[in-house]
Amino acid sequence: MKELFKKIVSLITVVSLIGLTGCYSVRVLSDRDTPITLASRTDTLPYKESYKVLYVLWGLISISDNTTNKILATTKLKKVRITTKMDADDWLISLILGGFLTICT
Repeated sequence: MKELFKKIVSLITVVSLIGLTGCYSVRVLSDRDTPITLASRTDTLPYKESYKVLYVLWGLISISDNTTNKILATTKLKKVRITTKMDADDWLISLILGGFLTICT
C-alpha cells in the first residue's frame, strides 16, 4: 500500500511540474510615433485592463496576441505599468492542459 501511494505521489508531482513550468513572454510595444513611459509601482494610474495569453509547447509559442500594442493604440495612454501574473484559473488551466496538450496561459 505504501509503494502504491509513493508511485501516485510521484506521478502527480511529475505531471504538476510538467504542467506548471514554461517560459512565457509578453512583448511591450507601442506605435513608433507614440512615446510611452513606464510607470513605477507607486504611481497611480486611472486605467486598468487585463487579458490572457495562451501558449503552446509550454510557453514557447503564443497562440493569442502577446503584445501590448493593441491596448496602447486604442487607449492612447502615455504612461503605463505592465504586470504579468498567473491567477488560480491560470494555474488550473496550465496544470490540466499543460502536461498533456502543452497549452498554458
